[in-house]
Parts: sequence; C-alpha cells; structure tokens
Amino acid sequence: MKLDARFESKNGKLYALKTGEEADTGALIPFDSSVLSGASSESAEAEAQRFSQDRGKILAVYVPHRAAEISENTYDEMYLAALRMFLKGIEACGAYAVVVPISDCDAGRLTQAMCHTARRIKDCAAVIGFALPDVLTESEATTFTEAMSAKHAHYVYFSNRHTLSSFVAYAVESGRGQS
Repeated sequence: MKLDARFESKNGKLYALKTGEEADTGALIPFDSSVLSGASSESAEAEAQRFSQDRGKILAVYVPHRAAEISENTYDEMYLAALRMFLKGIEACGAYAVVVPISDCDAGRLTQAMCHTARRIKDCAAVIGFALPDVLTESEATTFTEAMSAKHAHYVYFSNRHTLSSFVAYAVESGRGQS
C-alpha cells in the first residue's frame, strides 16, 4: 500500500502539506515501543489510547533494534504486528509518529532491520518518517535514507547530528517519562 506524503521537510523544518503550517518538532512525546514485545493487539491498542488527548502532536516512537530483529535476518513479527496496531491506534487518535531506531548493531544490519520494520508498518499513515541514529556516519545516513526511500518515498527523515537540509531537527519532551 502506497501512502501519500502528509508532511515535507524544508530547510530543516517540518511542514504539513495540507495546511502549509510548520509542525512543532521541538518536544516530541516519547514512547518506548519495547513494551509491545509479546503484547496482544488489544494491549497495543490500549497503549495507543494513552495518547488519545494528543491529537495533532508527534510521538517519538523508540524502536530498539533488538525488539524488531531477534537474530540476524530473523524478525519478531509479533512485536512488529503490535507496533503496527499501536501506530494505527494513534492514527485513529489523530497523533503522528517519528520512528526512532535504537541501534546496537552495525549500520548495514540496522538499515535492513528498519527497512523490514517499515514494510510491516507501511499502511500506518501516522508515521511521518524515521530518525537517523547519531552513530551513523554521513555515508551510512545516506545509505539508510536511500534504502528506506526506495519503497517509502513519503517518509521524512529526522536528525540532530546530520546536517543535510532535508533532515528535520527534533527534540524529545522531557516532562513525560518514556513509557
């Protein structure tokens, strides 16, 4: 399923395509999706309901590499299904998400795991795009975005380290703890 872009990046800022308004990326709401490991779809939907008052806001959805990939090229499809249900739930609430990979592996393996993750959540219109882990070099960041864009051209990429004008800077809200 191909989704149309809802946001775009201009000069390091995020804009809603429908209204042309700048989106606030200065305080994304944190959510640690590792709580979805082993969760049922009902549990994932219940987690999403916690954000029902956050219409129009953007969540930083942390996705640990180890949650998505059990071992090399073996993915936790139950976790990815729960992640999808969570993202569909926040979509129903009118919230948005930036997927923030948490890396503990080399760049190539992380890129493969996040491409697989993107395939599993491809119909989630709440997903604006992916953040680039700070550990990626400039060339690894380019490889990551090129690999993701091959099938997900509508994604916007976020980074506080990499300086391409197409990357959006962001911050995570400190007032709420990661769940």
